[in-house]
Amino acid sequence: LESISLNKTTLNVNPGWQEKLTVSFNPANATENDVAWTSSDESVVKVDENGNILTLKVGTATITATATASGKTASCTVTVAEDSSFVSTSKDIAVDFGMNETLDLSQILDGQYTVIGAPARGKVELSGKSLKYTAFTWLMAQDGLGFTDAVYTDTVKIAVQSGEKAAIITLNITIN
Repeated sequence: LESISLNKTTLNVNPGWQEKLTVSFNPANATENDVAWTSSDESVVKVDENGNILTLKVGTATITATATASGKTASCTVTVAEDSSFVSTSKDIAVDFGMNETLDLSQILDGQYTVIGAPARGKVELSGKSLKYTAFTWLMAQDGLGFTDAVYTDTVKIAVQSGEKAAIITLNITIN
């Protein structure tokens, strides 16, 4: 193997952007074709074992593909910035213990949706533009009367992509 290269060496995108980077091997008939993927800053850009990237917040990170046997590398610098016409946003919602809340995400930002931050205290179901959050019933720490005064919080992050634009919706959930 003489070298490897990526289909892109730079990307300028928004938070919530998803894309697959692909590796080319030189020579094309090289027998070595296993690569490992890394991000210089996983809080800005995540990359999986197949080269799929997801941008999480404003910043810059370098995605590197390394041929596992020879150590040959190729990289792509990803710069993440907000688009003033399609800005990441947040929404506060309240849910009772064991109950659910359904949101029409297109009323917040319209596009295609992917849950990127799983909740800790509830379950999320995403169907088209509809997101249903159900608070877990085990959160109820009962007093002697079967009631609870506890209040919990949870967070759900959703990547939104619309054409060449992307953003992140953060749902701040209060459970009581």
